[in-house]
Amino acid sequence: KNSFDISIADGSIDCIYLFNSSLCCVYQNDIRNERQLMNNICQGIVIEKCEKTTIISNNISFVRNGIVISGDTILISQNTITDTIVGLATKLPTTNPILIKNITITNNILQRNANSNIYLSGVTHTEITGNQIVNSNGYGIYIEDNFFTSSEEITISRNTLHSNTLAIEVAGSFSVIIEY
Repeated sequence: KNSFDISIADGSIDCIYLFNSSLCCVYQNDIRNERQLMNNICQGIVIEKCEKTTIISNNISFVRNGIVISGDTILISQNTITDTIVGLATKLPTTNPILIKNITITNNILQRNANSNIYLSGVTHTEITGNQIVNSNGYGIYIEDNFFTSSEEITISRNTLHSNTLAIEVAGSFSVIIEY
């Protein structure tokens, strides 16, 4: 088990950053800002342009974004993400489309994240199931299209959602199933 006590410095900080990688596992890390401030620059785990990646059993708190992803075939399971701006998000494209597909988000605890607990943009073939999603001042789950790609083929099921300003919002997306 790894522990990262983050000291905030000038510039962007990604505590764990994987880029253009395959068959990776980010497992049992404790990532937190000891000053207990939701910092505007620090991100817990960033998975960018990766495939066949697993993010499991991590504890993340007091950073800007808990987990940020892009890529193909990503499993996010059994993580606890608290006291961030956004708990779990997709990387937003700037000039080119970003592939974000075959995402499974299951059995996580996301709570007290200020803007959104889960914010996904431009995802396809995505399943969000069995998560505890509570106490967000914004969205429990927010799904939208982005500049290049619509969100399609999404299943949201068996999640516990309460004390969020808005439980679930889906905008500009196709083939979405929501089951309670």
